[in-house]
Amino acid sequence: MNLSVVILVSKDDAEGTEKTLKSTGGLNAEIILYDTTDTDFAEQASRNYNAKLYKGKWEGYDRVRYNAAARAAYDWVLMLHTGEELDEELKSSIRQLELKEPAKAYRIRFRNFYKNKWLRHGEWGKEFHIRLANKRSIRFERQQINENLFYRQNIPVENLHGFISHTIYSDSGQLSVRFKKDALFLAAKYHLQGKKSGVFKMLFSPVCAFLKNYLFKLGILDGGPGYLLSRMHAWHNFLKYARLRKLNKMLRTPL
Repeated sequence: MNLSVVILVSKDDAEGTEKTLKSTGGLNAEIILYDTTDTDFAEQASRNYNAKLYKGKWEGYDRVRYNAAARAAYDWVLMLHTGEELDEELKSSIRQLELKEPAKAYRIRFRNFYKNKWLRHGEWGKEFHIRLANKRSIRFERQQINENLFYRQNIPVENLHGFISHTIYSDSGQLSVRFKKDALFLAAKYHLQGKKSGVFKMLFSPVCAFLKNYLFKLGILDGGPGYLLSRMHAWHNFLKYARLRKLNKMLRTPL
């Protein structure tokens, strides 16, 4: 199969990298580790699994995906992140693909876990991402790869059977750090885009986020983790719009 599997190593997680590499067994594909960390475990892992190792700088996911995909020998690229694991059904689905239509992309469903509990509902209950595509079928913008490119360019997207399993941080402290970093990043991004935030959005948005995840997306059925994650999403929205409001006041939005 003319397929390259690119694994982005973006955090110090030797165990997670090992799991991802092990799960690609049986695909008969080129395996690439694209390491943006300063640790040494990726080098040993690449030797253990006969993977090609490339070093790169962290420039945000969109740019790093582009840089990593450029290293692939084949046009068809399956993109994975540290700690993600392919199940047997998904690998079987991939092996059955003929990959003869370059203007097509494939979405894969995620099975997300928190403290070893599968989150069947809420924000992460039915999560799909485009992870398999032909890198020559899309027009890149500013040397970046993200899912919006495929939809804006009307590239057909098809779902694959099977799952990518992923463990969301195993404790609430790590999870809160992730939510905080993401909220602050989005606030800065929105500010640069000229977006505004007021008191109403800062206070009302968290309530909507909680109700959406806990009730409408049935996070309540995931028990304690469903409640915790719904609260985290609410806090994320509050922090995001509070920070954006502060940036609106402190800095002048670029034209």
